[in-house]
Amino acid sequence: MNISLLNLYLNKGKKASIFVVGNSMGDLFLKKTKVKIIKKKRYLLGDIVVFNKNKRLNAHRVIKKIPGFIITKGDTLPLSDEPISYHRIFGKVVEIEDLFVDSLIYKLKNIFIAIFSRWEHNINIWKSK
Repeated sequence: MNISLLNLYLNKGKKASIFVVGNSMGDLFLKKTKVKIIKKKRYLLGDIVVFNKNKRLNAHRVIKKIPGFIITKGDTLPLSDEPISYHRIFGKVVEIEDLFVDSLIYKLKNIFIAIFSRWEHNINIWKSK
């Protein structure tokens, strides 16, 4: 997938379908999974965002926001990613395999997971000291 073309498409306000795979988000994306993403002006705690890291697309959950940046973490990873500037974010995952995940119940679930992930991250940092 051409990352530049994807970014141009999303910047026009369109929803894009991409395939993701990996185990950092638990069983969400273990197999090749089609997700739909859309560019947002802001991202909330618990949102799953797709971002550019070393010219690869990653999909992780927002666990913290700081001015100009967000902190993400894969649900199964012990530590968070480095702070990500907003210009590296392609968009928010709004559908997983045709399942609409932008509803209130999913937002509440995602916020809970994000809070737990941030707590787990802090514990792991404390243990490493």
